[in-house]
Amino acid sequence: MINLLRVQFFRIKRAAYFWIMLALCAALPLLSVGVLYLSALALSVTGGVPADSVMSQLKSSDLTSAQLSGMAYLPSNSTIMAAICVAVLLCAEFRQHTVRNAVTAGVTARETGFAYLLTAMFVGTVYFLTEFVFTLTFFGIFFGFGNTAAGTATTQVLISFAGGMACTAFSVCLTCAFVLGTRRTSVAVTLPLVILALGIS
Repeated sequence: MINLLRVQFFRIKRAAYFWIMLALCAALPLLSVGVLYLSALALSVTGGVPADSVMSQLKSSDLTSAQLSGMAYLPSNSTIMAAICVAVLLCAEFRQHTVRNAVTAGVTARETGFAYLLTAMFVGTVYFLTEFVFTLTFFGIFFGFGNTAAGTATTQVLISFAGGMACTAFSVCLTCAFVLGTRRTSVAVTLPLVILALGIS
């Protein structure tokens, strides 16, 4: 199983789509900050409201905690990225007969499934941590935590982190189930995303 994990991590490192989606997880929080700033400027121009007043209201509304709390629900950007990446990565294993070669080499079906689950959790965790850290950094720098006390803000961050990790685990486990059940990339990508979008949002 260790050798199978090594193969998985090597393929992750070489997969361009993994890095593209990772970059998106890092860029989307900054894009959100930019959209909020542009919206504030547009409001100040069209509504005659001073830009400083709009920004002051944004900073006092604790947008950072609200944005982090959104990551504790499904679907979030990182869970969507993880579901897509895991489905593409693991379905490729069946097309390239990696599973058959692993079984021939003496790896049991249980060990193979566990190795794929660990791989999926790794991808999901990396994506979630990237989005979480960049969201906390960018929103914290530009908007702060409003009038929220430090202890309360810390508690909110920890709760959001725990909820986000639970959502990530659910997302990648669901995707793994469809991958192992169908072995078709289109199904393993589409159905988990539909469930994530409609089931728990």
